[in-house]
Amino acid sequence: MYVTKRSMSSKEVIEINEQFFHYLAQAAIPVQGSGRYRIPSSERVGQFAQKLHQKVEQLEESLVFEAEMYTINEYDLKVTEEYLEQLGYSLSLFLRNEQAVTWFEENEGSKTLVIMPRLVKDILAEEVFSKKMPYIFSSATLSENKSFDYIAQSLGIKEYTSFSVDSPFDYDEAMRIFMPVFENGNMKEKMEYTLKSIKEEKGRTLVLFRSKEELQWFKDHAGFSDYPFYFEGESEISDLVKKFQEEKHSVLLSYHLWEGLDIPGESLQNVVIFSLPFPPHDPVFEAKRASASNSFEQVDMPYMLLRLRQGIGRLIRTSHDSGNVHILTEKNLPENVLDKMIAVLPTAP
Repeated sequence: MYVTKRSMSSKEVIEINEQFFHYLAQAAIPVQGSGRYRIPSSERVGQFAQKLHQKVEQLEESLVFEAEMYTINEYDLKVTEEYLEQLGYSLSLFLRNEQAVTWFEENEGSKTLVIMPRLVKDILAEEVFSKKMPYIFSSATLSENKSFDYIAQSLGIKEYTSFSVDSPFDYDEAMRIFMPVFENGNMKEKMEYTLKSIKEEKGRTLVLFRSKEELQWFKDHAGFSDYPFYFEGESEISDLVKKFQEEKHSVLLSYHLWEGLDIPGESLQNVVIFSLPFPPHDPVFEAKRASASNSFEQVDMPYMLLRLRQGIGRLIRTSHDSGNVHILTEKNLPENVLDKMIAVLPTAP
């Protein structure tokens, strides 16, 4: 009798979960410039979440009872208990919407409901950085104008010591930065400028986009080129990077590779930043904006400047590298934003 009860509990969890995800796939609203979907608040969504939460709790209770009646591998039991406990906790956050940031993702047929605490920095401060042990962070783009406040506040770090070391590269000699200005929203002129730059450099170009949608627009309108174009999403990113590195006169176009791309030598001598990398208006950044007194200055601007520096950093990887960086801007850019951009550039544009 008990076994039947447990199997029914498991089956009910699976069935409710499938129904829940099917509904989310239909109701979720895609966010422009982000791979995330916003979940609209509705009574139906709440009912599914509440039902699933109850069934998960019942399954947890059944598992405890079964462990007392049968011999279960201790490791498997612990893993299952921790998984169900985390699932139950996440669903409880989802039901108390003010305490969580939630969104829906769909990638190559795989559907995911992501639930995270609204203020991750508070959890990190309490669970990680309260420990009496040292933590070391090292990166070329941790600071903004030699201040580490933004990254420290993002992680919930209240007290820290820091120092900066000047770059070993001679950027004034190795890098030229261009900042052409275009009419607001004139994607066609920006595309033509980019294609001209690619032709002048005989390929050897990385083009960075703010979003997947922007890259797709470029792909749909760019037309024929004398050089191979490798667009993110056509195949595994590692395969595209390998082809780009091996074929010196080719072009890599991406919306993810603002960081982590390391291609020294002749294959990469030109970087085009198609749009300034301001963050999207998705649930994660909306939650950050909501907790800031000045969302543009405290969230959008620091993120954009950090991302911009990371993108520029793809060009010079060794003391033997050189090339050009093109940062495409628009006429509506406020003067204070332009001033802050210029202040973080490694050499004068």
